[in-house]
Amino acid sequence: MKGTYILAGFFALILCIPAAFSDAPITGDATSQQTGISILVIATVPSLTIISPRNETYLTNTSILLNFSVSGQLLLWYNLDNGNNITITQPLYFNTSQGSHILYLFANNSEGLTRKNITFSVNITRFRVIYEEYRGSFKGNSTNFNLSTYEQLQNLTNIVLEETRYGRISFFQNINVTNSQNPASLTTDLDTNTNISTNRIEINGTALPNFNTSMTLSLYNISFTTPRILKNGDVCSSSVCIQQGYASGTFVFNVTEAALYSAEETPAQQGSTPNTGSSTSGGSSSTTGGITKNLEIDPEQLSISLKQGEIKTRSMKITNTGNTPSHIIVKAQKLGNLVRIDEESLDLQPGQARTVSIDFIAKEDQLPGPYLGKIVVFDGAADHEVLIIIDVQSKNPLFDIKTEILKSSLYVQPGDDVVGQITLYSLGSQGTVDVLVDYTILDNNGNEILVDHETLAVQTQTSFVKKFTLPAGISKGTYILNVKATYSGETASSSAWFFVGIKPWTLQDTLLYAILLLLLLGTIIIIYDRRNRTNKTKKFGEIELVQAGMVRDH
Repeated sequence: MKGTYILAGFFALILCIPAAFSDAPITGDATSQQTGISILVIATVPSLTIISPRNETYLTNTSILLNFSVSGQLLLWYNLDNGNNITITQPLYFNTSQGSHILYLFANNSEGLTRKNITFSVNITRFRVIYEEYRGSFKGNSTNFNLSTYEQLQNLTNIVLEETRYGRISFFQNINVTNSQNPASLTTDLDTNTNISTNRIEINGTALPNFNTSMTLSLYNISFTTPRILKNGDVCSSSVCIQQGYASGTFVFNVTEAALYSAEETPAQQGSTPNTGSSTSGGSSSTTGGITKNLEIDPEQLSISLKQGEIKTRSMKITNTGNTPSHIIVKAQKLGNLVRIDEESLDLQPGQARTVSIDFIAKEDQLPGPYLGKIVVFDGAADHEVLIIIDVQSKNPLFDIKTEILKSSLYVQPGDDVVGQITLYSLGSQGTVDVLVDYTILDNNGNEILVDHETLAVQTQTSFVKKFTLPAGISKGTYILNVKATYSGETASSSAWFFVGIKPWTLQDTLLYAILLLLLLGTIIIIYDRRNRTNKTKKFGEIELVQAGMVRDH
């Protein structure tokens, strides 16, 4: 019986395993599943919170942010100082006058009205941050100090000064921006006391005492083979300067104090990577002083379908899994005006994650078809690539299309067959029509590996399986199956990913094989238990026969 109980336990374990091993294909479309869970919705008045403005002093009377969180509303509106009501649907910037103000925000639905208000003041002579050099067309992700109140400026975090042609300064410690060399001047002049230009980042630590702190510096568009860091024209010691990385013309390093920093080519006799935490004398180590750089990007690929004139937004999560602060640059490649990244430069502390929004934009005159590119996330040590496929449809396509890769074809070897399931949906055509269908397999650089086409008779919907034999000499890597349907001059396009190479080992694989091993061990235990009980029964029977005189005792 013991073996039977063990086997029952194994089957119970199997029933508890989640549906992570379901046969779900990777597709070019977003999918959802029904859960069978009913949710009881109780109607209430709207929930409303004012995030900005704050009950503090603003140093400008223009472009003050009205930001809020709201749910359950039917209508949303605000007024300033009991003035005209203005209907809104999203956060906005507003202008006002010098002095004290009250902003009222309202939300209603069929259950009632919710009202919130906030008092704030505007005093444009209280203090001034001069930063015109970081407000122009090349400002990048420079901090907009006008968005902060006077109270916030006294303890401002994650300050960034950037000139996208030349470089960037990132401060990780909180800084009292109002504490300058001459507090009576009621100004902090960043334009005069900082400079970011070709191979040069300078900060006047005397005039800006609270900016004289640890920071991360990035020099853009330099062309050295193996750069080293200079402080005030001399080689910077490892006690002040620590190199983070150098790639694609961007040199990233940490410093402990304000000064004039630049870079130069490392002389051959002085080693290949100075300023890394070791001595800067001859023969310095190429290590990075124990710094481990790493990023985790989610998702690893993105597939987007857009109609001409349409915009969609997707999110990308970036996590710093290293043990040091990381300055990160996010750039799109080979996608032109199809992509707009809301935050192309950011700083992450160890373990910190940030979600970056990406707008995918198809202009009215964008040619239909697939557009392949990538988003490169650079952390000063390595490039991390997120592959992107954008399928642009005609503005009014007569067909929609869905492309899936069967699970058996998600990971294949050179020369194997890739099997896709394609579904065509009519969006308005009457009767049976002939649709031209083009099939293209592309590598992750957009090169065509295989091309095929056919004409299909379609009425309302047709779904079919299509097999493609890969070339025997195809390289390992990520590939895309694109299917394009054209009828009456209108085009629909859809894509799905597959991989040439060995499937990576996952935690799910480990769990599955662990379960199979447990089942095997359970089966062995049951067989052994039964055989042992059979032998015992047989021996016991022989003893009884001997005792009865029916079997000779040898």
